[in-house]
Amino acid sequence: MLESLWIVVRQVGVLFLMIGVGYLLGRMGKLDGHTIGQLSYFLIYVICPCLMVNALYVPFSPSLLRALGWGCLLLAVQFVAIGLLSGLTFRRMPRESRSVYRYAQIFPNSAFMGLPLLQAVMGEGNMIYGVPNIVVFVFFQWTLGVWMLGGKFAWKKLILNPGVLSILTGLTLFLTQLKLPQVVSTGVAYLSGMNTPLAMVIIGVQMSQSDLGQVFRTPSLYALSALRLVVLPLLTLALMLPLRRVDPQLFCALVILGATPVAAATSVMAQQYGQDAASAAQAVSLSTLLSMGTLPLFAVLAQSLV
Repeated sequence: MLESLWIVVRQVGVLFLMIGVGYLLGRMGKLDGHTIGQLSYFLIYVICPCLMVNALYVPFSPSLLRALGWGCLLLAVQFVAIGLLSGLTFRRMPRESRSVYRYAQIFPNSAFMGLPLLQAVMGEGNMIYGVPNIVVFVFFQWTLGVWMLGGKFAWKKLILNPGVLSILTGLTLFLTQLKLPQVVSTGVAYLSGMNTPLAMVIIGVQMSQSDLGQVFRTPSLYALSALRLVVLPLLTLALMLPLRRVDPQLFCALVILGATPVAAATSVMAQQYGQDAASAAQAVSLSTLLSMGTLPLFAVLAQSLV
């Protein structure tokens, strides 16, 4: 157990080292908000889709397809359950802050933080187990998430976004077993390999733009972090227990992804829909820092249960 914990701590430490590089570059003014906006666009619209396609570019297996389907179903139940529970929290806050805090509880940083961690802890070959999380995350982000922040639901945003399109492409390749030209598959693999360092640097720069002094002095952010990093991951673990018999690797992956900090998209969505974007950025920063202590524990706990 201690050996496994040390391995995960070391991997998480590598990720936070890259976050530290981004933080220093941000504080030094070498990477500003405009540059990070461009890099984020590159990550979301190019790197992450390549990662999803590359993850699904594996030999077809009926048992694997069945496991992924179960993962999507249980994750949908999880999002609904956490969404209902979030309605009981932070009732005394102003509406624009309350909606952000509730959104932050529901949506983990499974893409920017979770997939790199999954890659580091479980290896490149197990990235396919992150697909159910991305599918369900995208669906609820553009339905429940938009509603919570006061926006209007749009089918176009739900369907025509890089996450869904890349997964549809990857599933087509997975189900039909079509082979890409070697030049294309190699290029996709190289681009997907950029996901971890680029995502970590972006998170670091985003954190550098927050007032960490104010973050550490806000009690409600600690309460939110406790919910996002401890209480809700335990609920996720309990809901995912049936997957231990279906596919132990999928169980471990979904528990790890569910234990990640507040989604980096929280501040972007809050700003887009006129909510408290400053509190959203602070929630992302504090939960990301505190996750250095909680993520290894949940990763080892998930592995020990299987």
